[in-house]
Amino acid sequence: MKNIRKKNKEYFTPIAISVCIIAIIFGLVSYFTDYKISNDAYIEGKLLSVNTKVGGLVLHLYAEENQEVKKGDLLMEIDPRLYYENLRKLETDLKDTRNKQALENAQNDISQQQTGIKTIFSKFKFGQNQFNDYHTKYGEDIFPKEEKEEVDPNSLTAPKTEIKKDTKQTITKEKETKEEKLPKPPIDIQKLEAELEQAKLDLSYTKVFAPQDGIISVCSIQEGEYVYIGQSVISIIPKRVWITANFSPKDAEKIDVGQPVIIKIKQYPIRSFKGVVDSVQRTGNNSSQKIPVRITFTEDYSDFNLSPGSQVTVKINVK
Repeated sequence: MKNIRKKNKEYFTPIAISVCIIAIIFGLVSYFTDYKISNDAYIEGKLLSVNTKVGGLVLHLYAEENQEVKKGDLLMEIDPRLYYENLRKLETDLKDTRNKQALENAQNDISQQQTGIKTIFSKFKFGQNQFNDYHTKYGEDIFPKEEKEEVDPNSLTAPKTEIKKDTKQTITKEKETKEEKLPKPPIDIQKLEAELEQAKLDLSYTKVFAPQDGIISVCSIQEGEYVYIGQSVISIIPKRVWITANFSPKDAEKIDVGQPVIIKIKQYPIRSFKGVVDSVQRTGNNSSQKIPVRITFTEDYSDFNLSPGSQVTVKINVK
């Protein structure tokens, strides 16, 4: 009986091993047939770098790594005292310059009015002197009645027309002269106004706000540090990221939009993420050219720090 069992065992053992090997081979073939895997994949997203627009000492820092922020949240404050002082100084300088210019304009107006009065008075005196001269020379009968009756009306029309033309030309010239003399904003005032607007902007830049929703991935400064203009201090990962995976043209032929995807990310080795094929960029007929496939997440990943540029592995179910 023992010999029979021993023979049966010796008979079935190779069969069992063969069945297991066949099953493993079938499973591997089925696995690689039903799935297309790419290690040439990475996370994409519009990673935003927050840069300072003014320099100064960091008074308060409200941001830290892995913190979720909303657009408009206050991230940090730079010491504003120097910018306040510059703003107040420019406001005072502009006020003083405007007052000085207003006083000069008023003095110019008074001077012009006095000159106008003198001119009118001179013309009046000149006319008065002429009248006195004629009155002295001709007396009461400057134009005798006989001469008045013989005066041709047509002869009086021409001089009147000429006087009107001369008057129009004089008025036009005086108008042009006045327009030329109109006060224009002094260059100093324009310069101070521009500097004042820039000072207001600089003061507003001492408060740094989040430009978009996301998660802070890098915060490279601390309270008490000095920051410079244009320095990158904070990086924000947008809430919406995606994956770009590259496949050979042969594998890409079996990939279609809507196919489910399993995503493995290096920094979370025991966690698998679910996704779906969003688009397949089939370009050209070059067999050596990789085909980019865009994959989007189908589950909430807001609790994880998925940084754009991180490499991932994707497995697309092509059944």
